[in-house]
Amino acid sequence: MPTIWIFAYICLWVVVVIEGLIIFTLISSLKKFVLKIQQGNMVDFKRELPLNTLAPAFKVKDQLNNVVKMGPNIGQDTLIVFISSTCSICKMLLENLEKLKIEDRNIIFISEAKIEKSYIKLISEQNYSYIASQQIHQDYNVFNVPKAILISNDGYVQENFPLSSWEDLNTNIKQLA
Repeated sequence: MPTIWIFAYICLWVVVVIEGLIIFTLISSLKKFVLKIQQGNMVDFKRELPLNTLAPAFKVKDQLNNVVKMGPNIGQDTLIVFISSTCSICKMLLENLEKLKIEDRNIIFISEAKIEKSYIKLISEQNYSYIASQQIHQDYNVFNVPKAILISNDGYVQENFPLSSWEDLNTNIKQLA
């Protein structure tokens, strides 16, 4: 057997051993990574805004080009209602907007994408603000709609709850008063 073949076999076995060591190292690292995720030390999943924390600030224009602000010292309690253009419950709530009986609070409707003009008109007729902003949805960690978040006049989250009807919202708001 020529020496070239012996050399080739030796090189081949060296490469196989090196690849085996690399695979062993990768598997060990992957096991450590999975263990860290299972323990929850490495990954911080976003959750809904905790109560009594400062609400994320924003300053945007609503459907009537009025400036809408959220942050510390906003001067009045604000109810933010998160909605979606594809949510059937949201559409039902908007169609029955006159049943919303909340006084002494600023009300802002926020959707990730533009909703139908007829719904924007209903919101405007009640003198509420409407904003289309995916960023605000993300800042407030809203993943399910419809959802209401009550912000105190000093900018802190007082309450957040899912919505199924305006009656539920009216009841929840009265309980907080």
